Parts: sequence; C-alpha cells; structure tokens
Amino acid sequence: MKSCELRASIRRRAARARPGDKFLHAQANGIIAVGFLHAGTVLLKRLHVLVFTEHGTRRMRLGGVTAYPTGEWTVQQARPPRPGHPPADLSQERI
Repeated sequence: MKSCELRASIRRRAARARPGDKFLHAQANGIIAVGFLHAGTVLLKRLHVLVFTEHGTRRMRLGGVTAYPTGEWTVQQARPPRPGHPPADLSQERI
C-alpha cells in the first residue's frame, strides 16, 4: 500500500517539475561549480581550499590551497592543468 502511494507521489512531483529542471539535467555534464572551503590547522591558522565540483559526476576536484587567496591566484588555479598533471580528485583521496 505504501509503495503505491510513494510511486504516485513521485509521479505527481515529476509532473510539477519546473521548466528549467530538464534543461539543467541535460546540461549537468558541462556545469562546474567553484567554491572555497576553510580548513583550520594545528597551529590555528586558516587555509583556503579552492574546490571545483562537477555536477554531472558529482566529483570534487582540488584546485589549490593557500593562506591568502587573491583574484590572480584564483584565476591561475582555474586554468586547465598542464599535460600530464591531472587535477587531484577528492572523491578518491584517502583521509
């Protein structure tokens, strides 16, 4: 009984989907979000971590780490890596 109600609820929600949802879903492989994370150190310093998130694969890639991010540094990190130096994949890093 609950399974049927759940399926019906999902179908109703899918029917009410916003017009932009289909577009975003179709373009997800090409969308990359960029953001900074803050990390504290043992010496009570704050580090800024630049992270790129690929929407299509939901992977986070490390852009760089610095104590004092500037606009120039951020632009440099956002450029494509040199051949033979792929960006770090945070989803496969061991912690």
